[in-house]
Amino acid sequence: MVILNLVDKLEIVKRNTAELISEEELAELLREKEHPKAYIGFEVSGFLHLGTGIICVRKLADLSDAGFEVVIFLADWHSMINNKLGGNLEVIQEVGEAYFKNAMLAAGLQGKPRIKFVWASDLVKDPNYWRRVITVAKNTTMQRMIRCLPIMGRQDDIQNEMEELLKKDAEVDVEQTRRELAWPTGLNK
Repeated sequence: MVILNLVDKLEIVKRNTAELISEEELAELLREKEHPKAYIGFEVSGFLHLGTGIICVRKLADLSDAGFEVVIFLADWHSMINNKLGGNLEVIQEVGEAYFKNAMLAAGLQGKPRIKFVWASDLVKDPNYWRRVITVAKNTTMQRMIRCLPIMGRQDDIQNEMEELLKKDAEVDVEQTRRELAWPTGLNK
């Protein structure tokens, strides 16, 4: 195992990179932490394209080589919400595990240290996850959410989607609490 100095680590992280927000912050992070965490998230949507299967994988391998712990978030719930692979969670998870994850490993991550795949399905099992989601939602304006839609590849009517989400949430609440009788409380304004 080769021990890299700070300059070597910086060069590995910077290679084939068009933009770096702050080299000073990166250097400070690498000085302070032996294995800083790097994160990237993907919706499981089918075949890997060149950007994901080659470019991203190479950069993730570089980050691993520079000592980072690399977390690859497989956003199965997000894929379902955005109707990827027909919106079928089981299909999304099967494709994510059998193809997406294995294709990334085969494209250059196999055998790299500190590569970790994390599923949204695993995160949502933690009650604190939902506490954080609600906290973020309560502190985010509708205008900010609308500005994010094009980034997420969406152009839909946010108001209708939010109303539908709240109705579905209410249905799940009723089912989860195993109520035989429930009545609406302001969803049909």
